[in-house]
Amino acid sequence: MFTLNDTQRARLASIRAFLDEGERRYDFWSRREAQASAAQIFSETVAESGLRSGRGLTDPARRTLLESAAELAPNGNLSRRLTAQDPRGFDDRLRNLLFGSESLLQRIETFVAVRGTGMLTTSGLLCAAGPNAYPLVSQMGLRSLGLTPSQRREALSDAAERYGFELSPSGQPGLAQRLLSLFVVYEQVRAALQLTGFPEVDAALRISLPLDTGRSVARVREPGAVYMADSRPALTETALLAALEEYALEQGLNFPAHRLRSYYIALKTRPFAILSGVSGTGKTRMAELLAEALTGYSAQQFRLIPVRPDWNDSTALFGYQNILANRYVSTPFLEIARAASQPENRRKAYFVCLDEMNLAPVEHYLADYLSGLESRAHRIPLHEDVPDLILPSNLFVTGTVNVDESTHGFSRKVLDRANTLEFDEAPPLALGPAGKGVITLDELLGSDAAQRQTLFLAARVAGFGRAKERLTQIETSFPERALTALQTVNDILYAHRLHFAYRVRDDVLMYLANSFDAETRLGLLRPDAPENFTLALDLQILQKVLPKLHGLSETRLPLLEQVQQWAASEGLSQSAAKLARMRHLGLETGYVRFYE
Repeated sequence: MFTLNDTQRARLASIRAFLDEGERRYDFWSRREAQASAAQIFSETVAESGLRSGRGLTDPARRTLLESAAELAPNGNLSRRLTAQDPRGFDDRLRNLLFGSESLLQRIETFVAVRGTGMLTTSGLLCAAGPNAYPLVSQMGLRSLGLTPSQRREALSDAAERYGFELSPSGQPGLAQRLLSLFVVYEQVRAALQLTGFPEVDAALRISLPLDTGRSVARVREPGAVYMADSRPALTETALLAALEEYALEQGLNFPAHRLRSYYIALKTRPFAILSGVSGTGKTRMAELLAEALTGYSAQQFRLIPVRPDWNDSTALFGYQNILANRYVSTPFLEIARAASQPENRRKAYFVCLDEMNLAPVEHYLADYLSGLESRAHRIPLHEDVPDLILPSNLFVTGTVNVDESTHGFSRKVLDRANTLEFDEAPPLALGPAGKGVITLDELLGSDAAQRQTLFLAARVAGFGRAKERLTQIETSFPERALTALQTVNDILYAHRLHFAYRVRDDVLMYLANSFDAETRLGLLRPDAPENFTLALDLQILQKVLPKLHGLSETRLPLLEQVQQWAASEGLSQSAAKLARMRHLGLETGYVRFYE
């Protein structure tokens, strides 16, 4: 009979304590709400489609089902490719899986008989239809549990008795039998965690590190899939960015190399970016262009908000209580944040551009946003009679910056929470063969805005652990190389008390992971993985570390020289070049600063 061992019970008890009292309980609560919403969308779509009564699914309904199932636990196989070869056949198999009259074992065996469909895909679809009835099995959850071979055999024996099948004489169970054995395991885990829904079980297991069992953990692998191409190829980030650059040229904008791609990756990594440079270099237009491209020119999903010099508190962004009229006065920023928070809009991306954001002291009017961005609950209190604002994960804020005598500088609090992209090159004013401004992104990609937003939102890698895992899958040495480089430069900065901490470390690792296509694993900056990794690391030193290096030349020039030598030795050419310019400017003016 299957039982959890003492080590596993202790780990699950620790997780339960985290859910009740630890800081990460807010992450768990947020994840639980998202999963519940996804399961509800799945069930409503199935009911409205008439699938149970024998009707076939429409393409939008089929896509919604796969996306909502994938929302429960990331699974690359739950994508449009799964249905491309035989959409109607998929509908029939899904109907049988969810509503068939045969035993659960037989229904699963029928569903996984088609190549490219495995245990994790089957589990995700079953759980989406019945989150309290069917376990959600994921690779990360299994690694967290660290099942031993004897436990797997015990679980298989229990499953054979419970679901009424005979074990194979060869001792090698089929996919369906293995999945049912894992159902037995997850039922005991759910009981130990005192949870109701199986999506919650998976979310809870994800806050735990893999158990140290002294042996490698067996992985559940789905068989390799062979898909037939449909009339419209699956959209990838590589194709999206190539089209974005072509679209920018059609609008008469020739951005510096990698600038648009780096901006896209920066927003994937953290929903707050700063675009700095002289006036007229296309900073605001880049923010508008990306929003237009992803949202399909939706006026409801983009706000351009000019910052005024008299902004000295958060009321300009989050509103205020009018005591005389006894009502809360809202703002464009608050309205778009509220809209992004609505459950029906969670698959849409919303963008805000704070134009010339340093005309007023940023730390004054943006303090509540910066604090909410970092808090576990992402909560911003407004007024006792007004519901708090929970910053939604699909809201992206960009600030444009002109550096002159009329503007304010940035504190480390601001710089730590943003990627700073500098527009310091003189833009080419002559257009190439493009620049006609007559082609749309839909024509370039053959995709719609909903598809582009889904790709952008789903492709994000969040968290140190997931970023490290993604990089390891691409190249096992990448995480160690990144952490070693960050430790080296941080040791140099520490002597001058300019060092950084975990937030910057995590952001850099997430940026590196997000710089690879979520589907093809090709580099988004450069196709070759090592070259892409080096360039992404170079850009992160430039965008996350160097903006903090400012001060009197006599104290900063030796530091800049040391960091420049390190950057050159690591092949970080853009950072080394920027440091050389900062040193030259410091020698000329007596003061070192990042912004030119």
